Amino acid sequence: MRLILPPVKSRLRPLLRCTEVGLCGLRRLVQSSCVRTDRGLVDQLRGENSARKRLRDLCMLTRGNVTFLSGMAFVALVAGVSLFSENLPLAIGSLSFWHYYLYALAYCFGAAPLCVFKRDAIAMKSVSLSALAFVYFGAPIDFVSLTVVLFGFLLNCAAAKALGSDRTYYGHELAHLPKLRITTFPYSWLSHPMLVGNIMAFGGTLINEQFRREWWALACAHVVLNFGLLVMETTIRPRRHGARLLAASKHGANTACCSSQSAVYVTIAGALIGVALPSGETWSLGTLLAAVTAAAAAIHALVVFCSYSSLSTLSLRSNYHG
Repeated sequence: MRLILPPVKSRLRPLLRCTEVGLCGLRRLVQSSCVRTDRGLVDQLRGENSARKRLRDLCMLTRGNVTFLSGMAFVALVAGVSLFSENLPLAIGSLSFWHYYLYALAYCFGAAPLCVFKRDAIAMKSVSLSALAFVYFGAPIDFVSLTVVLFGFLLNCAAAKALGSDRTYYGHELAHLPKLRITTFPYSWLSHPMLVGNIMAFGGTLINEQFRREWWALACAHVVLNFGLLVMETTIRPRRHGARLLAASKHGANTACCSSQSAVYVTIAGALIGVALPSGETWSLGTLLAAVTAAAAAIHALVVFCSYSSLSTLSLRSNYHG
């Protein structure tokens, strides 16, 4: 009897079908695994980008607040040292003049964001005026002196109101505000009523005899520094931030002006100045506190200078104005 076998193709068809089904299942399994892997990788990358963005925002926030935090730390340090050593002149002299430094740097370099400069200037000017008020009203009231002081500060406030807060703090130089000629009072009388009002107010404190006897140097320093700002604004052409940025981009200027080495040098120099100030005294706790205060002042001055003269602060403009 003859054995008839089915064709080879028909015999292998079930096996091929099973193999095909298995391969299809394996392919789906691999694809699903790859999809899960891709999704996990995408989620991981998104998480990393989000973390980097949060870190970048934190860095930008820190850079925008570094001068304010440095200033408040310096004020707290000086207040603590003065209370501990019962040295009022140290506190008054150390805290009365920082806003002039801020004005000069913002006007001459034009690299500070407007909101940062306004916040710093208002804070340090408030500290300065509080120190002046503390010693001025500690003396017996002289009504002629008080009248002149009030008139000077009222003239300053009227000028600031007419000019607006942004333009008061160099908004034209720092924030591209267009030029605007103010013709209302007190600009209809004076071209620089704010600085003239300040000079009148600080000079008026010298009419008070007892205050003049004890704190004449403080009032004279305020008058001289306000006159210096007046000369600066009338004779020096400000360097607006747009021109400064363009010049730096052309010449490849390095925006990093602070370094650990310069910070160490400035700190040592400030400490040596603080040691040299109480001349004639032997080494004592007062000498050490003076050295600490002078070193802190030098560090704060360096931080402010680097922040206000560096183009890196221009990158903050998009965060604060955009």
